Amino acid sequence: MSLIFVIIDKVVEDGRHICNALQGQLRNRGPICPRICTFDMGSYCSHNFLKMLAQIGRGYYDADPLYWFVTFISFFLTNDNIDVELIY
Repeated sequence: MSLIFVIIDKVVEDGRHICNALQGQLRNRGPICPRICTFDMGSYCSHNFLKMLAQIGRGYYDADPLYWFVTFISFFLTNDNIDVELIY
């Protein structure tokens, strides 16, 4: 199963358009879809956008990601069979 982690610290301007586009893409892929986990890093984030994105991607949303982020990163670094790509 593929996982996508989205971590933002700012407001997303066109969240509705992004969610609609993602829904269309995931619908076209059928059952082979990545799970999307979203995390925000501040009080000025688009909380509703991140919640919707996680819901569309059948993933997880958290407003305080430090614990989870460290846990996920340590898991990825200790597992040789996982391919991690950081996009920033």
